[in-house]
Amino acid sequence: MRRLLCVVLLFLCFTPVFGQEVIESVNADLKNEFIAIEGAIYPEEVNGEQHRMAIIEFSISETFKTELQMFYNRFGDRNRFRTSLLTKLYLIKNRKLYLFTGPEIEFDLNRKIQDYGPPRLSFNTGLGFDFNDNVLLEARFNKQLNNTRVGPYGELGRSDVFTVGSRLKF
Repeated sequence: MRRLLCVVLLFLCFTPVFGQEVIESVNADLKNEFIAIEGAIYPEEVNGEQHRMAIIEFSISETFKTELQMFYNRFGDRNRFRTSLLTKLYLIKNRKLYLFTGPEIEFDLNRKIQDYGPPRLSFNTGLGFDFNDNVLLEARFNKQLNNTRVGPYGELGRSDVFTVGSRLKF
């Protein structure tokens, strides 16, 4: 009886391993010499937080790029959507060190415009470094342009923000 039970358990454990097939991801990043599209959706956290991002990069030349960035964040009872259109100038031909600048708009999707004013308009400028295709580091200054109560990163009120950030893809 024990042998039969062991054989059945081994059969049940190893059958799914050989029954799986590898398929290409539908959400695989798209890259060619003129356009690159990438995105990520992070799993929901303990409090139902969600973080989604998509980036579309257009290559104008080897050292000049235009990038459309879109971010959606849900934290607590707040839903935020932020998008920016950045131009990137690579200072080194091997595409490592770059400067970027461009406008950004941020919406608080829970608040009415009548109560809190227009969306947050701002201007980004900064410096970045691509270590490789999977790791980058950026220092960014975000200057608010209009008078709104929608602040960056979920705060209320007018503020300018300096951030140092990194992105790791795996």
